Amino acid sequence: MKAKNLITLFYALLIVTFEAHSSRSRNFPRLVSQVVSGLKADGETELTLLLDFDDPDQKMLLENLFERDIQFISYNIQSLQKVKSFSCPVFVPWPNMTEESSVVLVPENELYSRRQLFPISKWAWTILIWTSGSKLDKALEIIESTIAMCKQRVDLGVLHRNTKFLFVTEGLHDTKKIFKVGSIKKQPHVAALTKVSSNYSTAFYSYNFYHETNKLPELFFNYLWMHKTEWTDPDIFTSQKSLGGKNLKAVIIPYAHYIQADYLSDEEGGSPHQRYYKPWGLTVDILDAMKEKLDFTVSYYNPDPVRDYGNIGDNGMWTGAPGLIYRGICDVMLNFAINFEKSQIMEIVTYNVQEFETFVSPAPMPKPNYLAVLAPFSLRTWIFTISSLAIVTLLLIILARLEEKVLGKDIRPWALVGESLWHCFGILLGESTTLYINLYRIKALR
Repeated sequence: MKAKNLITLFYALLIVTFEAHSSRSRNFPRLVSQVVSGLKADGETELTLLLDFDDPDQKMLLENLFERDIQFISYNIQSLQKVKSFSCPVFVPWPNMTEESSVVLVPENELYSRRQLFPISKWAWTILIWTSGSKLDKALEIIESTIAMCKQRVDLGVLHRNTKFLFVTEGLHDTKKIFKVGSIKKQPHVAALTKVSSNYSTAFYSYNFYHETNKLPELFFNYLWMHKTEWTDPDIFTSQKSLGGKNLKAVIIPYAHYIQADYLSDEEGGSPHQRYYKPWGLTVDILDAMKEKLDFTVSYYNPDPVRDYGNIGDNGMWTGAPGLIYRGICDVMLNFAINFEKSQIMEIVTYNVQEFETFVSPAPMPKPNYLAVLAPFSLRTWIFTISSLAIVTLLLIILARLEEKVLGKDIRPWALVGESLWHCFGILLGESTTLYINLYRIKALR
């Protein structure tokens, strides 16, 4: 009887274990589909799946995504190839071009041409990678192959800040492997769903960007999901609400009224890249407000020489302030104009000041009142008007004096120069004269 009870208990345990495992197998793909659905609904992204298709759970995931009517593109990791290296584009602005220059100006349509890993149809990706072991190593190599670092062109491939990465791993060993990759560490949106086989649960991990300042482990535990609990849609990525006291190195060039600072000479303890201290101005005020909200500090640096806004030299390397950013000496660059060349080596964030450049000339002075009469007419008009007035006046004087001799009468209003000119001017303006003259006595003028 006792043996029979033990056998019954053994079968009951097997059934419970099988049901628990079966339940977990059904719920885990559903969990992944819920997480992916939430990430895709967060913005207009292209959902891309990198799978090995060996796991039955992966096939169940695809079925769940189809049921949710979620569009996606899936790839077999084994069939993906790394993006090949290419010849880096090199170009300089025209003012720097010389016949002896070793740098060649490449036509704009040939500046940059490189095969994409995935077809681009959205402004960002949500990439789900579900694999383990050597296939995970290959997936990480493929992702890193999309990065290209050139002197004048930095292409982050799929590893730009808008991409969201979701890794599904079979254990903590694979999760640690993911967050040892340097490019993955720099991504703001990376999470790993790690299966915990002991209690049929799933742990959510992300990377602690600020472990050097907050003294917490690099691998950050975010959330634990039990297969029987409801999905609450937590934030599975590292929080960006606080930088954890991180110190940012900012390169500045004083420019009123945005940033101004006191100069520090060598005798006062200054160095070639730290000539300014105690900065103030509009940009500094904005930065101070951000520091209070996001918990970070700022150290200020300057290019050498101090007002070197940067350019592409004949050797193809960036100089000045952009060079400090490209070489990783500084983290951010403040108050600099945006142009095409700078956008190729650094990320341009939202601008906070918009300026317009234009030509400036002195404001016109008030003109004399007499120009109200003279200015509306051209010089040619005035020359012909004055000439006609003089000629007509002269003709009338000649005619009046000839008639005086013929008739023996005094025609004084027309025989004198001043009187005749005045009457001609009145006739010109008013087509008559206001002074009454008995013109019927003058036969020649009729």
